[in-house]
Amino acid sequence: MLTTRQEKLMAYLREDGSWLTGKALAYLMSVSDRTIRSDIGKINDFYGFTLIQSNRREGYRLSKRKKTIKVVEASQSMALPQNANERALFLLKHLLVSKKEINLISFQQQVFISESTLENDLKKVRQILQDYPSLKLARSKNILSLKGSEGEKRHLYKTLLAKETKGNFLNLTTISTLFSKLDLMTIKAQFDWICSRYQYRVREIDIPMMMLHIGIGIERMLNRNFVSLPYHDGALQESIEYQIAENFYQQISKSLPIELKEEEIVLLAILLGNRNANFKKLRVEQSDDKSIKALVNEILTVLASQYVINFYKDEHLRSGLERHMRGLINRQENQLTVQNPYRQELKRHYPLIFDMAVRLGEIIEDKMHFTISENEIAFLAIHLGASYDTSRNANKYRTVIIHPDEKGLASQFVSKLESRFQGDIEIIAHLSYFEEGLVRDLNPDLILTSLPLRHPLPITTVQLTLFVTHADEGLVIDALTQLDHQKLHGKFEQKVVELIRPDVFYRNKVTGSETVENILSFMLNALYEKGYTPEDFKADVFKREFFSATSFAYGFAMPHSLKVMANESCLSVMQLDQPIMWGEYEVRLVLLIAISQADRNYMNLFFEWFNDVVNDPKRYSELLNAKDHAAFVNCIVGNNN
Repeated sequence: MLTTRQEKLMAYLREDGSWLTGKALAYLMSVSDRTIRSDIGKINDFYGFTLIQSNRREGYRLSKRKKTIKVVEASQSMALPQNANERALFLLKHLLVSKKEINLISFQQQVFISESTLENDLKKVRQILQDYPSLKLARSKNILSLKGSEGEKRHLYKTLLAKETKGNFLNLTTISTLFSKLDLMTIKAQFDWICSRYQYRVREIDIPMMMLHIGIGIERMLNRNFVSLPYHDGALQESIEYQIAENFYQQISKSLPIELKEEEIVLLAILLGNRNANFKKLRVEQSDDKSIKALVNEILTVLASQYVINFYKDEHLRSGLERHMRGLINRQENQLTVQNPYRQELKRHYPLIFDMAVRLGEIIEDKMHFTISENEIAFLAIHLGASYDTSRNANKYRTVIIHPDEKGLASQFVSKLESRFQGDIEIIAHLSYFEEGLVRDLNPDLILTSLPLRHPLPITTVQLTLFVTHADEGLVIDALTQLDHQKLHGKFEQKVVELIRPDVFYRNKVTGSETVENILSFMLNALYEKGYTPEDFKADVFKREFFSATSFAYGFAMPHSLKVMANESCLSVMQLDQPIMWGEYEVRLVLLIAISQADRNYMNLFFEWFNDVVNDPKRYSELLNAKDHAAFVNCIVGNNN
């Protein structure tokens, strides 16, 4: 069985997709080069083939064999718990499902921990249970059990499964592996069949979450742990949802030893109804359209002011936000919660969009006087992301095509390029041959040619075949990526030396107890004392952190304010010897952004740069390895070339 560290090592290699040196991996994992070599050997031995290739000069990468993808995906649920958090979740899951009691001596031997470590793990379990008032640990000598209501146990179990799937509730195959006693895919087929009999449709995006609910319910019933509801709605029995739930459990009880309970049928009927717009219990009056329109208008005004992105003319975004507001108010009035399967992807790959959504959520909370969950914020981010992509596509790369207009091949050549890259390039001219003066006057960003071409102009030029093959498309993508980097480098380099101030750059600075609050307070107090920020800047940064942690994969955190501007723009940096838990991720590098009103447009630039860095383990390793302020700045500037 693989350890969590070995799983994490595989994840880094999977994300990067290319060679990573042992030194880079060692910095990423906070271990020695020797440990990396040892772990890779154990991983390959575990799978019985060379899953991870090694090269003395290049380092390590995942092999290109077809079965590698299946192996990597299947490995995600095999790791033994390695730290207090993981062991606490491991204990709780076993208490909830696998066993009603746990022998602590056996558990201690299974995960190779001392008695004192076990006691600390149990403290962690009790901390988790503080959010579930009826749930308590009961310990008799070396036997541990969990007491409390079945409703709260189900809620806790669902939370643990959400952590295990890392928020990706769209992957039904992954979810099915979490239920060791069930064939969830077969159960889904039975559920689909029952729904088809009643001509009842569940939205595809809701099916994974619905099956998660059903799997939890059935697995608990197998252990004869039934839910109890505080009321019984007689009218519910007349609904189609109740009939579907009753018939479904009747079918399941024929193949699994579960006892049919009225409360279980009612619960499933309610879950079905919560996803059906026609479910009579969910009907509410329409909210005041004028107030919603005014709120959306205020949101667009704030976004334009703070992020220098004008969404005013995007009627699709405006109408989409208005519809979403009505649904949000509906859910709040009916006390319904939603899961957003894209939440982690949005936070990780689109930090600028997610941060705009956080700001939007703050405005809604202030005006509507209710709390917005991170899942709701992620739905808002989807609306903003679609509009932002549209606005960015308005800045396409100006492209000249050079291709002889013979036998209709030219139109085919151009149409393929337009179809494949319509969001990235704007074809400003189609020439049959290269003329230096004409091309200089056109001043394109890119030349795509089917002819061998050498010229003295400083313009990126790519030669393609007549038929624009997949290999040709790869060449164009490489050129566009290089242009993106050049554009970002040109903008970022102008400000980076000025903004990353040496007087607020800290390497392995000891702040006392290494917690998120202490580290942020240390850095924010320094900014205030040096005059970079006003007094209320600190509270605003903590308010932003409260909405949603600013940590991301690969160990970055990028805290910043919601709306309070700095007196003078700067970027404070802290590198940590040992990672700390910051939200959902371990963090070793903190980049605290303070932007003045005059420089507010650079906020977008920082997030775009961060999005580029956070998905590149090599660059992150180099940043961690920078010995001082000058080396850190040179690393950033050099990597944008």
